[in-house]
Amino acid sequence: MKKLAMSLALLMASGTLPAADLLQIYRLAQDNDPNFAAAKATLEAGQEKGPQGLAGLLPMIGASVDRTRNEVEVTTPAGATLQPKTKYNSHGYGISLTQPLFRWQNWAAYGQSKLMVAQAEANFVQARQDLILRVSQAYFDLLYAEDNAKAVQASKKAISRHGHHYRYP
Repeated sequence: MKKLAMSLALLMASGTLPAADLLQIYRLAQDNDPNFAAAKATLEAGQEKGPQGLAGLLPMIGASVDRTRNEVEVTTPAGATLQPKTKYNSHGYGISLTQPLFRWQNWAAYGQSKLMVAQAEANFVQARQDLILRVSQAYFDLLYAEDNAKAVQASKKAISRHGHHYRYP
């Protein structure tokens, strides 16, 4: 909070942000605040739980390819060759699709993954509201400090202008 307020004060005092309004500062904070960036990354990680939970309900697909080189020679028990060597290739292809009819643990995991996504989204909304609160608090604190500084300057000016009229005994 103090870091954000100091950064905001330095930016406005340096003149690089002369007429920044609250919305512009909030957008800058969204791009540069490390807490908000961490919340955004956590949200993205949490949103991946949904597809992971759904994967347990989807069918499993497998494929296989098989190629074999065969060489056959037919001989008699006495060792005589009845026919010359025969060489040939054999090929095999396969596709399998497996879908369990019902697995309670997969449905439970899917339900849990939906809850985890909802929790990640709620945490992100909370982080966004926290950022809004921190930015607005720092912004209004800075405006208050600027008003106080202007009031002090005006008081000093008024005292110095009218100060020579008042004499202390």
